[in-house]
Amino acid sequence: MGTLIKKVIAYAGDMMLRHHCCGSACMFKISTKGDYGLLLLSALAQRLNCGKKYVSLKEIAQAKNLSLSYISQIILPLKKAGLVTSKEGRDGGYSLSKPANKISIMEILEALEGPLMPTRCCSDKSAKCGNEALCNLKFTWRAAKSMLADFLSAKTLADTLCPPGGCSTLRPFDELTAGEAQGDICSK
Repeated sequence: MGTLIKKVIAYAGDMMLRHHCCGSACMFKISTKGDYGLLLLSALAQRLNCGKKYVSLKEIAQAKNLSLSYISQIILPLKKAGLVTSKEGRDGGYSLSKPANKISIMEILEALEGPLMPTRCCSDKSAKCGNEALCNLKFTWRAAKSMLADFLSAKTLADTLCPPGGCSTLRPFDELTAGEAQGDICSK
């Protein structure tokens, strides 16, 4: 392959990487869709823990300072994946389809982002990159994918409700300052 063609391919790959990573190089990155989807379901789980059966997207958007328009788009694949249910009407909204401790982070991310695949050779469809016979990294990438998948599968939506030190490290709502309390969805 000519030097010019190699430069063009390298440039195009670099531009694609920069485009998907906000203008700077990055490694693995969950998109805003995945990030907001996790935040949306975590907020929904919090509100359900406060005793409410269905929660409106408007309520979550206001409590978590998220775009209502954007989370309205994000909820659709979550509903299609069977992670949430909906009810129309005055007391309607969205609810988790199963307990938060039964919904893995992996399920949520796969519903929004697609399958976990750090490189082409990690595909379950045995995609070929052209260097498979010579590549000594495919086993490392496959192991990395497996470890990340195991981690994300073991973590549940319930794990997002408390900080790593446990819920006992959280102060009661009435002890929080106004700024701290603003993000607490149970306050509304």
